[in-house]
Amino acid sequence: MTWFCRRAPRHQAFGWASARVVDGGTLIPARLGEVIDAAVSARPLATLACMGRDGRGVGDAAVGATDL
Repeated sequence: MTWFCRRAPRHQAFGWASARVVDGGTLIPARLGEVIDAAVSARPLATLACMGRDGRGVGDAAVGATDL
């Protein structure tokens, strides 16, 4: 599929829905990974604070990846 097909409203709606499904499916494993990382670090509270600070406002990592 070429880049202009993905921009069609029909394809954008499908892409949005599939992205939300993936986000929902990875939410718990991602948070569990953060807790495990903090648990094994030398400074767990600082690790959690850093994750919270750096993750704020990031949103979906794939947003804009196809808009080149």
